[in-house]
Amino acid sequence: MQKQVAVKSVKKALDALDFVIIESISKEGVSLGEIASRLGIQNTTAHNILKTMETCGYISRAEGRLYSPGAKCRQLTRAGSVLKKLVDDAKPLVLELAEKTGESFVLTTLLNGERHVLFRAKGGGMISVESEKADNPDLYGMVTTRVMLAFAPDKEVDFFILKNGINDIKNLNDEFLKIRKAGFAEEKKSELAALSVPVTDADGFLLGALGAYVPAFRFNREKKDFLIDTLKKASRTIMANIH
Repeated sequence: MQKQVAVKSVKKALDALDFVIIESISKEGVSLGEIASRLGIQNTTAHNILKTMETCGYISRAEGRLYSPGAKCRQLTRAGSVLKKLVDDAKPLVLELAEKTGESFVLTTLLNGERHVLFRAKGGGMISVESEKADNPDLYGMVTTRVMLAFAPDKEVDFFILKNGINDIKNLNDEFLKIRKAGFAEEKKSELAALSVPVTDADGFLLGALGAYVPAFRFNREKKDFLIDTLKKASRTIMANIH
């Protein structure tokens, strides 16, 4: 039987993460000294390991002092069975909406500081938006991204800002407040309009966003109100099915 050899630095990092996750269940975070003592290493060595994990999003620090689980820990949970259940439950509902309304829909999630499309439903009408063509290289330029960031935990927002090099944080926070107050985000261009609402579980934990795309020529106040109501109802139905 071949002997398995552990890479010591990786093992130390994983042990540190395990310790931080467990300790953070009952308290705000863990100090550098506690982690170093647990691992049996010097503070400087522990600091270097934790710094790397912080840069990668697995560890965060409260006010630069105590260490706690980072954004990627939540994302790993979301990326497992929860996201699969989200897709399984939401897909038939959203496909039905696309067929009945004639508009195109997209379900997205936020992982590793990026927007990821879980699935798309093309509108059943003669003229509808191909949502792939509405994607923007500027991640923050898409309504689904803005909605997710507005309702995401602070750690995920901080990681997104760090990874994507966003500097205008004050305007960002102002926009998040407006989105949270309205409960949706919108955007209108010359060719199309887009609307999006958050998708959460019953505890309010962000799972993703549901967006709708409409050709600009048929986007009016009545259509906007109808789609916002449709999106919010669909989001509530999905939420009720996620346990």
